[in-house]
Amino acid sequence: MLKCLLFGFTIALAVGPIALLIVNYGVRRGFASAARSAFGAGLADLSYAVIAFIAGDLLVARKVAYARSNRLAQATNLRRPMC
Repeated sequence: MLKCLLFGFTIALAVGPIALLIVNYGVRRGFASAARSAFGAGLADLSYAVIAFIAGDLLVARKVAYARSNRLAQATNLRRPMC
């Protein structure tokens, strides 16, 4: 159980280029600079997430509307005689 927990933490603590940039700012310029960088990175992530949620919602709504009209067209084609 402990191995699984440690493995999960190591995957969750993936260090990317932005995290390294923030650590670099913290070492060279101090905590305030690192905090501003972290806030900016978080704000960028939030912006991307909001755009993704809005786009996903619009795509799902369009798909639902298309599915309803497609079902109606298929139903009318079923009622017509083949010959």
